[in-house]
Amino acid sequence: MTAKRIVGGVGIALLVLLTGFMVLQLVRKADAADAARKSIAAAQTAGSDLPVAATWRLSLYFDRGQTYLSGLGPGWSAPEPGAGVWSSAKLAVLKLPPLPPGAADVALQLEVFVAPTHPVQRIRVRTGAQTLGEWRLDKGELTTLHLALPEGARPADGLELQIDLPDADAPIHHVKGSTETRQLAIKLHRVLVTGS
Repeated sequence: MTAKRIVGGVGIALLVLLTGFMVLQLVRKADAADAARKSIAAAQTAGSDLPVAATWRLSLYFDRGQTYLSGLGPGWSAPEPGAGVWSSAKLAVLKLPPLPPGAADVALQLEVFVAPTHPVQRIRVRTGAQTLGEWRLDKGELTTLHLALPEGARPADGLELQIDLPDADAPIHHVKGSTETRQLAIKLHRVLVTGS
């Protein structure tokens, strides 16, 4: 056997090994991507606030040191670092920054003020005359509300959401020993906007 044949055979064997290694890596990456998709889908089913097909997202925090203050219009109290921001009127305005075009989901992570003598908070979110979502909440635990943003309702300078809170009331009227006189309804923690 000549040296050329030996080198050629070794070269072919190396090429086959390298090709096999590359195919194995591609299969592993495909499996990892499939597992990630299934994980996101499972989280969606379990109540996660990240839509399955999301390609971009914007998180606005109201319970951290760097609060999105420019998003708070009329109807909000001062943010409470580490806790969130309470609405303080029967109408609270939330301003979203400009968003990319296409379908989008807005997830509002919040708590509601309820008490034995004040068991329900009704919430309606609208933009102008168009209602985007309505809820009746009767538990004061952290909840995520989703609403679909219509593409045509997004001005270039950002979107204004009007949050109607007809059941806002002062805890002093419903909680023994309370001295809180603000008209509370929701405590906003975070807004997550996702799009595809």
